[in-house]
Amino acid sequence: MPKLAKGRDAYLTREEIARETLHQFEVSPRPFSMRGLAWALGVSAPTIYHYFPTEAQVIRAAVRLVFAEAVNDYKARVGDPVTAPLDGEDLLVQSAVSFRRAALRHFRIVRHLAVSPEASSNLSGMMAI
Repeated sequence: MPKLAKGRDAYLTREEIARETLHQFEVSPRPFSMRGLAWALGVSAPTIYHYFPTEAQVIRAAVRLVFAEAVNDYKARVGDPVTAPLDGEDLLVQSAVSFRRAALRHFRIVRHLAVSPEASSNLSGMMAI
Protein backbone atom coordinates (compact mmCIF):
# COMPACT_ATOMS: atom_id res chain seq x y z
CA MET A 1 0.00 0.00 0.00
CA PRO A 2 1.35 3.47 -0.86
CA LYS A 3 2.51 5.70 1.95
CA LEU A 4 0.76 9.00 2.66
CA ALA A 5 2.92 12.06 2.24
CA LYS A 6 3.71 13.98 5.40
CA GLY A 7 0.92 16.42 6.22
CA ARG A 8 -1.63 14.74 3.94
CA ASP A 9 -4.72 12.95 5.17
CA ALA A 10 -5.76 11.46 1.82
CA TYR A 11 -4.04 9.77 -1.09
CA LEU A 12 -3.26 11.85 -4.14
CA THR A 13 -5.54 11.41 -7.18
CA ARG A 14 -5.25 12.35 -10.85
CA GLU A 15 -8.26 14.64 -10.42
CA GLU A 16 -6.62 16.46 -7.51
CA ILE A 17 -3.45 16.95 -9.54
CA ALA A 18 -5.40 18.32 -12.52
CA ARG A 19 -7.44 20.71 -10.35
CA GLU A 20 -4.34 21.98 -8.57
CA THR A 21 -2.58 22.44 -11.92
CA LEU A 22 -5.46 24.60 -13.14
CA HIS A 23 -5.36 26.49 -9.84
CA GLN A 24 -1.60 27.07 -10.20
CA PHE A 25 -2.14 28.58 -13.64
CA GLU A 26 -4.80 30.88 -12.21
CA VAL A 27 -3.04 32.19 -9.10
CA SER A 28 0.71 31.72 -9.41
CA PRO A 29 2.66 34.74 -10.65
CA ARG A 30 5.47 32.38 -11.72
CA PRO A 31 5.48 30.09 -14.75
CA PHE A 32 4.03 26.64 -14.13
CA SER A 33 6.49 24.07 -12.79
CA MET A 34 6.18 20.51 -11.57
CA ARG A 35 8.12 21.45 -8.43
CA GLY A 36 5.67 24.24 -7.64
CA LEU A 37 2.76 21.90 -8.26
CA ALA A 38 4.28 19.23 -6.03
CA TRP A 39 4.89 21.78 -3.27
CA ALA A 40 1.26 22.96 -3.45
CA LEU A 41 0.05 19.36 -3.22
CA GLY A 42 2.39 18.52 -0.35
CA VAL A 43 4.23 15.78 -2.23
CA SER A 44 7.53 15.39 -4.04
CA ALA A 45 7.76 16.04 -7.78
CA PRO A 46 8.54 12.38 -8.59
CA THR A 47 5.25 11.42 -6.93
CA ILE A 48 3.32 13.31 -9.61
CA TYR A 49 5.16 11.38 -12.31
CA HIS A 50 3.60 8.19 -10.92
CA TYR A 51 0.24 9.59 -12.04
CA PHE A 52 1.28 11.47 -15.20
CA PRO A 53 4.45 10.48 -17.09
CA THR A 54 5.08 13.98 -18.47
CA GLU A 55 4.41 17.63 -17.62
CA ALA A 56 2.47 17.91 -20.89
CA GLN A 57 0.05 15.25 -19.69
CA VAL A 58 -0.48 17.10 -16.41
CA ILE A 59 -1.30 20.28 -18.32
CA ARG A 60 -3.55 18.32 -20.69
CA ALA A 61 -5.50 17.03 -17.68
CA ALA A 62 -6.04 20.63 -16.52
CA VAL A 63 -7.05 21.69 -20.02
CA ARG A 64 -9.54 18.81 -20.04
CA LEU A 65 -11.17 20.38 -16.99
CA VAL A 66 -11.63 23.64 -18.92
CA PHE A 67 -13.19 21.76 -21.84
CA ALA A 68 -15.48 19.87 -19.45
CA GLU A 69 -16.53 23.16 -17.89
CA ALA A 70 -17.40 24.52 -21.35
CA VAL A 71 -19.40 21.40 -22.19
CA ASN A 72 -21.30 21.58 -18.91
CA ASP A 73 -22.05 25.26 -19.46
CA TYR A 74 -23.27 24.44 -22.98
CA LYS A 75 -25.55 21.68 -21.71
CA ALA A 76 -26.96 24.01 -19.06
CA ARG A 77 -27.69 26.68 -21.67
CA VAL A 78 -29.09 24.48 -24.43
CA GLY A 79 -30.32 21.34 -22.73
CA ASP A 80 -30.55 18.29 -24.96
CA PRO A 81 -29.27 19.42 -28.39
CA VAL A 82 -31.42 16.78 -30.12
CA THR A 83 -34.68 18.11 -28.72
CA ALA A 84 -33.58 21.74 -28.30
CA PRO A 85 -35.74 24.27 -30.13
CA LEU A 86 -32.61 26.02 -31.42
CA ASP A 87 -31.50 25.78 -35.04
CA GLY A 88 -27.98 24.75 -36.06
CA GLU A 89 -26.62 28.29 -36.12
CA ASP A 90 -27.90 29.00 -32.61
CA LEU A 91 -26.40 25.74 -31.34
CA LEU A 92 -23.00 26.71 -32.75
CA VAL A 93 -23.23 30.20 -31.27
CA GLN A 94 -24.14 28.77 -27.86
CA SER A 95 -21.21 26.34 -28.00
CA ALA A 96 -18.85 29.20 -28.90
CA VAL A 97 -20.21 31.32 -26.04
CA SER A 98 -19.78 28.45 -23.58
CA PHE A 99 -16.22 27.85 -24.72
CA ARG A 100 -15.38 31.56 -24.58
CA ARG A 101 -16.75 31.83 -21.03
CA ALA A 102 -14.62 28.90 -19.87
CA ALA A 103 -11.56 30.34 -21.64
CA LEU A 104 -12.08 33.74 -20.02
CA ARG A 105 -12.43 32.19 -16.56
CA HIS A 106 -9.15 30.35 -17.09
CA PHE A 107 -7.31 32.85 -19.29
CA ARG A 108 -3.82 31.94 -18.09
CA ILE A 109 -4.06 28.41 -19.42
CA VAL A 110 -5.62 29.52 -22.73
CA ARG A 111 -2.39 29.14 -24.66
CA HIS A 112 -2.43 25.46 -23.76
CA LEU A 113 -5.98 24.98 -25.06
CA ALA A 114 -4.55 24.36 -28.51
CA VAL A 115 -3.35 21.02 -27.17
CA SER A 116 -5.77 18.44 -28.44
CA PRO A 117 -7.77 17.03 -25.55
CA GLU A 118 -8.14 13.31 -25.25
CA ALA A 119 -11.40 12.10 -26.75
CA SER A 120 -14.40 11.75 -24.48
CA SER A 121 -18.06 11.12 -25.19
CA ASN A 122 -19.01 14.67 -24.10
CA LEU A 123 -16.39 16.31 -26.28
CA SER A 124 -17.19 14.04 -29.23
CA GLY A 125 -20.89 14.85 -28.92
CA MET A 126 -20.23 18.58 -28.79
CA MET A 127 -17.92 18.41 -31.80
CA ALA A 128 -20.51 16.38 -33.72
CA ILE A 129 -23.07 19.12 -33.24
